[in-house]
Amino acid sequence: SPDAQFDRFASVGIYNANNQLVVTLGSGGQIRIPFVDDDTLNEKLTSICNVIGDDVCVQTTVYKDTITLPSREGGYILAYQRCCRNNALSNIADPLNTGATYWVRITERALQECNSSPVFENLPSVFICVNDTLRFDHRATDMDGDSLVYYLCTPSAGATEPEPMPQPPSSPPYDNIVWAPGFSENNMMGGSPISIDQNTGQMLAVPNQVGQFLIGVCVREFRNGELLSEIRRDFEYAVRICGRDPIAGFIPDTNLRCDGLDVQMENTTTSNFLPLDSITYNWTFDYPDGNLTSTEVNPLISYPEAGLYDIRLIATDGLCFDTVYTTVGVAPDGDPTADFAFESYDCDGETIVQFYQTSLTSQPNPEHIWNVRYGNTTETLFGESPSLNIGTDQEIFVHYEIKTISGCNDVVAKDVEIMTIPLRVEYEDKIICRGEDVVIFSSDIPDLQVEIIPDLGVISDGTGNYYINNFSGSQEFEVMVTDGFCFDQGMVTITTEEEPDFPLEDIIQCGTDTVSLNAAGPDFYFYEWEGPGISDPNSTNPEVSLMGDAEYNVTVYTSQGSLCFFSDSLSVQVSEIPDFEIEQTDQINFCEGDSITLSLNDDFPTITWRDGDNNPVGVDRELLLFGVDATETYTAEVVTEDGCSDIRSIEVVYSGLPVINVSGNTSTNVCGGDDAILTVVSLDSVSWLDMDGNLLETGFQYIIEEL
Repeated sequence: SPDAQFDRFASVGIYNANNQLVVTLGSGGQIRIPFVDDDTLNEKLTSICNVIGDDVCVQTTVYKDTITLPSREGGYILAYQRCCRNNALSNIADPLNTGATYWVRITERALQECNSSPVFENLPSVFICVNDTLRFDHRATDMDGDSLVYYLCTPSAGATEPEPMPQPPSSPPYDNIVWAPGFSENNMMGGSPISIDQNTGQMLAVPNQVGQFLIGVCVREFRNGELLSEIRRDFEYAVRICGRDPIAGFIPDTNLRCDGLDVQMENTTTSNFLPLDSITYNWTFDYPDGNLTSTEVNPLISYPEAGLYDIRLIATDGLCFDTVYTTVGVAPDGDPTADFAFESYDCDGETIVQFYQTSLTSQPNPEHIWNVRYGNTTETLFGESPSLNIGTDQEIFVHYEIKTISGCNDVVAKDVEIMTIPLRVEYEDKIICRGEDVVIFSSDIPDLQVEIIPDLGVISDGTGNYYINNFSGSQEFEVMVTDGFCFDQGMVTITTEEEPDFPLEDIIQCGTDTVSLNAAGPDFYFYEWEGPGISDPNSTNPEVSLMGDAEYNVTVYTSQGSLCFFSDSLSVQVSEIPDFEIEQTDQINFCEGDSITLSLNDDFPTITWRDGDNNPVGVDRELLLFGVDATETYTAEVVTEDGCSDIRSIEVVYSGLPVINVSGNTSTNVCGGDDAILTVVSLDSVSWLDMDGNLLETGFQYIIEEL
């Protein structure tokens, strides 16, 4: 009100914990603080398109003074009172007869520790908009770093219209203001109730009524869980209708159309004051280009091509306007259509899969995403033609997605069997006849690219063979090969010679032995064998083991496919291995100087006897050994007429002469009638004989009784 003036002196009363005025402090229990100056909060309504209603003038001042408060049991309450409140307030009863008390509680501990009370940082706004979200930071700062707890509180009443500025103020406790019907501490403005975060002081509300509203906020200060002080403030919000301008809005029938290029617009523009038919519209369907426009209320737009388009609608009443935007994506049916192809290759023993996107789309720069599962592994790849090492050929699962700028996407997923033809080629030197056609390189791998240096008239027959007609001389060729992924190269030497010719001898196979058919044959020729038991008909030297006689034919070429060759045959005769035994006399052990005869039980064309040192000692069926003086093994090797041989061995055991000594206990002189005791010492067995050779006793001692 223009009649409301600030007090010449603001009277702040000082009260103890028993709500008694402390007359010994200040001026009889009050602090009279003189008015200095005021200021105006310049929150005026400056645009008819922003806030509806008249300006509100709010003035502010600060009363400031200093007083020393001695420590007192229970602390103090400081209070200031003034009447009356704004008659325009909508949420309290009888505002013109309701005053205000602004008070603060200072605890005894706060006095003892010289505590500083919290200070609110921000002044609330004067105007807020109806049906709009209010967010305001009521944070306070405490220089001591104490814990602050925020809460909504009902403002205090105080003073009366007859006594609008009591000096000193009346004593506590102070009555709360009375809320108007429909309002309360939990619902101060209507609409979405006000809430405040107790830790941050952040206030949140959505008022739904136009008017002037009184709001109360308090903060308590705690240190180590003990209350130190409590401060309060109340203030007014002027809730106004914000926006004479139209509230532009529209809804496309879809934000993503992947089956056509037409989009129907539904205009949802509203106005708080003006009829809708007084509002005009300006549509831009390809903002900001501006090539596709309309002024219809609910237009149908047909886009010329697939894409992602920003749409802008400007709604205006001729003075005020509002703008709204949205985005739509459109594409004709089948744009895009996902598909892919693939190839695989093996350069170094590992399978590499090369993918290619073959999708159909008219939209630029699509994104390609591949998810490939093989075994227990899943890989994500990007791009038009990524590659992946899967180790070995196997079945893989491919999930491929194409994403376009319009937002229309497509997916294809399928199992793929990977079967790779490795790039494995051979470079074969060849010997040919002079003037013969020669194949320099040959491979059955399809679609190879082959370069041969020097060229010398190299011809490709289209089936993987690269040859030269009527070649002569000798030449080294460098061959370079690629299948489009892998690369290999090697050297091939072609030499011209006369027709090959070397003898092949018939072979005797002894028993179940394994025999070589061409042990001395050159390994640089190409062979074609015919006959039983050959595992590789192109082997240089086949090996066989036969059960019976057989014939073999062979054709020998200077190189495979050469016209220079010769043919021959050989036979393999299977003969028995000789079977024999070594015979000897019945005597097993032989003494020094004995003689022995060893004999075979059969006769053979060739016989060779050897001693233990492998020295030959005889060639006849019988072997006579003289003067045996050591144990030794003798071997007999026999050879049949077919050349089959075998050996047998026998051990001749030698025993040296026994050693015997007469013991010192032997009686050599005895009296008649006494016993004679004869004793010998030997490691061998001992027998006692008379002069006629008759056995008298065995053992080391012989007693002759009563000699």
